[in-house]
Amino acid sequence: MAEADPRLGRGAEPGEIPIASPGGRGYLYLVPTLLLILLAACSQEHHPVPVNAGCPDRSDDQDCDGRPDELDLCPDSPPGPTDASGCSDAQAAGCEIERVEHVLVGDGGPARRFTWQGSCQVWAVQFSPDPDFLAGRTTTAIRTSLQQADLVPAGAWWRVQGGMEGSSRIVSSPPRYLP
Repeated sequence: MAEADPRLGRGAEPGEIPIASPGGRGYLYLVPTLLLILLAACSQEHHPVPVNAGCPDRSDDQDCDGRPDELDLCPDSPPGPTDASGCSDAQAAGCEIERVEHVLVGDGGPARRFTWQGSCQVWAVQFSPDPDFLAGRTTTAIRTSLQQADLVPAGAWWRVQGGMEGSSRIVSSPPRYLP
């Protein structure tokens, strides 16, 4: 036993955590077991498992996206984040981005040729000073149906976004740094 607390007549046992009581009139000692009991009381229905955080043995979710098969609009979603319907960005957008590249154009000036391939009908090339592409700090340089553009970058980071004509759903390439 540890050194006794004169206000309680005993000390904390190994593994106990002293927590000050209201008014500072003594201590409550919680044993880790009590914490485990409290944590176990939190059920999954109050704290849902993050999407694609692993595939628990659930017979009602074959693609492990956290959405029961009967409500899953995209039953074969790939590993990774999904929306509330169980669809990845590419599935929701109805198209994919397959390849994204850039090269210097001409005499080595600031212009670069950005190229991409995919199955989307409309495209946008965006620039940002940071990889998070925060609202208000992102510049859309071009919207096009082509898969190539010569542009002068407006930020250190860039990405391509694609979608289908008439849809608001998009798919984005990962942010890429411009050296």
